[in-house]
Formats: sequence, structure tokens, C-alpha cells
Amino acid sequence: MRKLLIAGLALLLIPALALAGKTVTEGTNTLQVKASFDPAKASKSKKKLRPVEVTYDVVSGTTNDKRLPDLRSVKAYLGGAKFKFDAFPKCDETDAATNGDGECPNGSRVGSGTAVAEVHPPDDPNAKSDVAVDVILYNGTLDTDRDGNPSTTTRDGLIVYTEVAGTQAVFPFWAERRGTQLAFYNPAEDPEPNQEFSIGIKEIHLIIDKRSVRRDGRRIPFLGAPTECEGKWTVTHTNEHYTGQPLVAQHKVRCSEA
Repeated sequence: MRKLLIAGLALLLIPALALAGKTVTEGTNTLQVKASFDPAKASKSKKKLRPVEVTYDVVSGTTNDKRLPDLRSVKAYLGGAKFKFDAFPKCDETDAATNGDGECPNGSRVGSGTAVAEVHPPDDPNAKSDVAVDVILYNGTLDTDRDGNPSTTTRDGLIVYTEVAGTQAVFPFWAERRGTQLAFYNPAEDPEPNQEFSIGIKEIHLIIDKRSVRRDGRRIPFLGAPTECEGKWTVTHTNEHYTGQPLVAQHKVRCSEA
């Protein structure tokens, strides 16, 4: 399973980071999201998208200090901002997972950040430890299905890559909604709760770089600002657990017209 890609990590106890913004709660699970755009200005049109840098922060938790529950899926929607995956070099998901991100071509790196992984020891259903890791974002060609097996088709999307103590981990986020949403999927059914899944992502803090290329006299951004602004863009982050209702956090980002 994809969550088993991180193994043999050196554990590092770290304090949780505070994050401004509204916390939403479903049962004992909590979620916060915050985003910022630079510039926070709408694109002139679909054919003239404005390049933007986006900072994206997510913090998950529980009200009873127990383990994070297993996730069926994670979805991120950046208020209508659109990714142009085909305009930039792409890193192959399987190559990066097998041989490290040295396999990723020049120009495919599109961001970076940090994360906190909550590690679940397999021999203790209650134990957990926090691990701090650095992450890199790559524009990707994604070639596995939601079970982590080879897929007959490929998808565009982002690769979240990390490496600790010589172990590389790749988390593929598929492009959805015509390039305006990113989604990570675990298996449809949880095979053995609290056993098959060895980690959960407790926090992630990312910066998606402001990048663009010129093609046929036109500037094409990797991530283009939404074309409309009614004072705010609504960013949403959704954690779908194997039990209970999906947890949806929102953050409204102030914006201005083109």
C-alpha cells in the first residue's frame, strides 16, 4: 500500500505547529487549512492565466489525542486555480519511487515544503510518534492505481516526494476537475485497520512555485490564478476516512479582479 512506502524512519518528537484559520470537527477528527496566493489577483481570461505562487498548509488531528484514522482519499481544491501539467517536464512516478528523485528531469520540480508524519508501530495499536520530513513537489506522470499497482493508463498530477534515512517515498496526487483539483487515493476498502497503514500525515506545509514558460508567443503558467474573483477565493481540503463522514475544511483567500 502507498502508506507503507515510508519504512525504517528515525523518529523525532516534534511539537505541533499552530495554524490560523477555522478548525472543523467530525466525531473526534479535526482539520484546518490555510492558503495564500502571490499575487492574489484574478487572471484576465482562460487564455491569459496569471502565474501564481501558492502556499498551502494543512493540519489534521484528533480531539482525544489518539492515532489519526486511516484515510480513503485526500482532495485539495485551490479556489479554481488551474494547473498546466503538459507545459512542463514530468517526473515518472515509478522511476522516482524506485530510484529516487534523481530520475526526475530538469524543470519538473515545481515546489517544496515540510511535513509531519504520524508513525504507527505495527506491534502496538495505540502507540504513535511524530516524524518531521522535508518534501519536494514534482510535476508528474502517474502510473499506478489506487492500490499502488501498475496502471494500464497514466495520469497527470503532482508527486509529493520525501526521503529519510535512504528510504524514498512517493505520494501521487491525481489531477481532477480539469486540472483544478488534486486527489490522493488509498484502496477503496481498508484491508486491516491500524495494521496495513503504518503512517498518517499530520501536517503538511507546501509552496507551489510561481513558474511559467513561453509557447507560441504566449506565457503559460504551471499554476494559473482563477479567472474570477468576487472578493474571495474558497480553498477546500477534504479528508475522507474509511468510517464516518468526509471532513471538509475551507479557507477564504482575499483576491482582486484582473
